[in-house]
Amino acid sequence: MEMDAKTVTEGHSDDKSDEDSTEEIAAGRTQDYNWALHCPPTVEAAKMALADLQIVLRPQRADKTGYTDPKLGSVLEEHLQAMKDFLVTFTDLENKVNLVGGQWGKAALQVA
Repeated sequence: MEMDAKTVTEGHSDDKSDEDSTEEIAAGRTQDYNWALHCPPTVEAAKMALADLQIVLRPQRADKTGYTDPKLGSVLEEHLQAMKDFLVTFTDLENKVNLVGGQWGKAALQVA
């Protein structure tokens, strides 16, 4: 007995309506396995995130003569600083001593 694609999929309710999918997402019952959402960022994207993070951690004064207190909680500031340290390690490609530049997992292990 030969089975074609139609025979194999008959009786399965894999096709859900958009309304059902929206409800499941709102309830947190779905997980997206798309590789693009799970792959590490590029070094260029990480450099942009590092620049933004440095602005958050050290905002300049209005007259550009120094920095102001970011008024972050100590725990939040410590976590942001750890993120900054990781991004510095990940994006540093020119330093010959840094052997993990551009390698997401190895940079994470080195900083941890």
